[in-house]
Amino acid sequence: DEQHNQQMEQQLWNAIKYQNNSELKKLLFSNKNTMKPPVWLEAKNDFNQTPLLYAVEHNYNKVIKRLLEAGANTNAE
Repeated sequence: DEQHNQQMEQQLWNAIKYQNNSELKKLLFSNKNTMKPPVWLEAKNDFNQTPLLYAVEHNYNKVIKRLLEAGANTNAE
């Protein structure tokens, strides 16, 4: 549902911004029954960046690793 996805997006961005690896892991890997990455994994911020692009730009290496493990799109624009 839309409201749930917005909440999850906000939690994801906060976990990335503060490099909270345990929260990031919980958010990205909580639904192990599905092979699809969470929809909010490609959510864009106010600067049109995906979480992966933001993490790369800030050299958040542990965050980058988690996002890639979760299936972040490396070709997102």
